[in-house]
Amino acid sequence: MTDELYRLLLQRLTGASAGPEAEATTQEMLAQMVAADPRLQWVHQYLAQRQAANAQEAHNLSAFARESDDSQLRAVRQLRQQMKALMLELQELRERNDSLAAALGACYLCWGEDPECSYCAGRGRPGYAAPDKALFMAWVAPAGRALKNQNLNVESGR
Repeated sequence: MTDELYRLLLQRLTGASAGPEAEATTQEMLAQMVAADPRLQWVHQYLAQRQAANAQEAHNLSAFARESDDSQLRAVRQLRQQMKALMLELQELRERNDSLAAALGACYLCWGEDPECSYCAGRGRPGYAAPDKALFMAWVAPAGRALKNQNLNVESGR
């Protein structure tokens, strides 16, 4: 009977059978073995301590994994919000660039600074094309008036 218990215990301890039922059965077998041979009490105590430490470590790892998952989810959400805001800002800036380029008759892609530009081949500086009159009046004319007023104020000594 004792040899059979040793064989079963060894089988359980080496992982041949796993799970909570196996742990309970292993504990029962150890208790039977200790009852049959009190010298095995220290083995029983050691294994019980190891089982408790493993359970605590598994609990700690599980809690850490949950916290890590929550933290990663928050970080991903925050990055998505930032990306959405940046994409909206980029779209707004592109629209403003396109409007100003049209107001000045410039290439909206490179403003004449890229000889390999597929639109203007680097010739699209302001004045390259006819300016859009409405956009010119909206974007450039106010700046021209402000500049003219500033020059008049300097000339008149104000």
